[in-house]
Amino acid sequence: MRRYILISLLLTLSLMGHSQKYLTKIAEVSCSCLENISDSAQPAQINMEMGLCIIDAAMPYKKQLLKDHEIDLELIDQYGEKLGRLVGVKLASVCPATLVKVTRLTQKKEQLPKETYSDIQIVSGKITKIGQDQFVVFSLKDEMNKVSKYYWLEGIESDFDMVSGYADLLDKEVSITYETMEFFDPNIEVYRQFKVIKELSVQE
Repeated sequence: MRRYILISLLLTLSLMGHSQKYLTKIAEVSCSCLENISDSAQPAQINMEMGLCIIDAAMPYKKQLLKDHEIDLELIDQYGEKLGRLVGVKLASVCPATLVKVTRLTQKKEQLPKETYSDIQIVSGKITKIGQDQFVVFSLKDEMNKVSKYYWLEGIESDFDMVSGYADLLDKEVSITYETMEFFDPNIEVYRQFKVIKELSVQE
């Protein structure tokens, strides 16, 4: 009886050793791939590339992963997180410096203000109103007859004398490059989006 127990234990240890070897290989290939991720990539892109690195490295061992860890790479949407956790443990021992670098890069970008990733857009239309409350606000009717407000909060690049002649823009056709930014509105006590003017040109 003891002999059978010993044989079973040795067989289990042998299988565990084999599992550790191919997991280490997956981690090594993943590490090489992670080193090629650009420092300028956005957080979503970094996470996607990390996932692709691990999946590509694991593909040659999909039969072993299914047998040993019940991870089906044909159903990666269901098992991707489990694969990431499994390989992640190995990454920490195979290439800790690379893993820390990529993680810090992702965290650093995620902590930047939302304004950094604001959307730059261009709109053309007619200035229908110019508000002069705390800031100068231009109401513009676009080609779809939709009226939106655009805020003058900072220096504007323009071929027009904005400082002394902005009032003359009323009823003129203009093109506005703007950035959507989020600020706290104390009047309603919530954050809301403002279309902040970056450039303005008068259409002849």
